[in-house]
Amino acid sequence: MNEIISLEPIKTEHIESLTIDCKKILQNSEALEISTQVELDNANSALRIVKTKLKELEEDRKKLTQPLESVKKSIIAKYKPAIEMLEKAESLIKRGMIVFTEKIEAERRKQEEELRRKMLEKAEKAEAKGKVEKAKEIRQQAELTTVVSKIETPKGVSYREIWKYKIVDETLLERQYLIPNHDMLSKMATATKGAIEVKGVQFYSEKIIASR
Repeated sequence: MNEIISLEPIKTEHIESLTIDCKKILQNSEALEISTQVELDNANSALRIVKTKLKELEEDRKKLTQPLESVKKSIIAKYKPAIEMLEKAESLIKRGMIVFTEKIEAERRKQEEELRRKMLEKAEKAEAKGKVEKAKEIRQQAELTTVVSKIETPKGVSYREIWKYKIVDETLLERQYLIPNHDMLSKMATATKGAIEVKGVQFYSEKIIASR
């Protein structure tokens, strides 16, 4: 069944005039100088105007973007099942390819090791017979001996290794691999106001303005 997702026209003509008003407010703020109580009170009034304007703009923006967000969510929801199925299919295919190539590679390495082992045995026998130079030559050949893979990488496919890590014993980690607990330090700064000393840490305060 066909389903049509409709979107009403969105009028944005008024945004230009709003932007002009905001530009004037910014220009006045850039020229602001506070050196008296009166100027401080005037700055506070200007701050209230700015905060009110911000709230009005945010409400107006949401009125325009809410229908877009609703349509966007509907479209994403429609595509989601198909995308998830293809992503799962991609993962399964890639995993199958990797398992196969790893199996072939393991077989290749085993054959290579077996071939080298036999050559080294041959070198030992030659050495036992007093053929030192011959034994040396065989050992050099053994080091260079490789077995070519039986499979070719499909066109457009490339393999690469991604090295990862897992921590097996956190107590053994060296200092350079440890991350400071920023969340704990932030909470500690707020709770103690710097009253408790922590080595390597400087607690400090910054003044901010809250305006209603």
